[in-house]
Amino acid sequence: MDITKKSLKTLGFMKRTCKDFKNIAVLKNIYKTVVRPKLEYASPIWSPHQKAYINELERVQRKFVKFLCTKTKVECNSSNYTIFCHQLKLPSLELRRTYFDLVFIHNCVNSKFDSRELITAINYHVPSRNLRHKSVFRPAIAKILVRKGSVFIRCQNNFNQYADSLELSDTLQAFKENCKTVLFTKM
Repeated sequence: MDITKKSLKTLGFMKRTCKDFKNIAVLKNIYKTVVRPKLEYASPIWSPHQKAYINELERVQRKFVKFLCTKTKVECNSSNYTIFCHQLKLPSLELRRTYFDLVFIHNCVNSKFDSRELITAINYHVPSRNLRHKSVFRPAIAKILVRKGSVFIRCQNNFNQYADSLELSDTLQAFKENCKTVLFTKM
């Protein structure tokens, strides 16, 4: 993916420029400011659904974490990567893309976009009787693999997954805070 290549180049530049930096918090802020935005820009539109592409994007953050491990002289391998991310409070890029999907669907539902096509692409789930099923949306059935990763199907499925904990009628700021609490509480 072109995004991965650009992000790896930026990460390489960051590593060369910051090779003498000792403060982990500063390095983390530089990564979050310079590298991660390249990996997240307009992610609801292009977010991959195939594991190979998800892993390719995550490789950028893995390299950054490995860089921090060498800075702190801590042994870093694939088994303690998640532990180190947890300690650094760096959620996976996949989880962050889910967060942006949820914010995108919130903005669509609350008419933040002036586009009739966007708003009409959302399929609401209206149950015929009171059931325990709490799905808010009924995304179209994807019969081919390409369609499974389409913006609205993925975003609606992501919201349905967290529907018990999220409220679409919240203000955008309250919704974002609630999403962060629900998604990143494991961090």
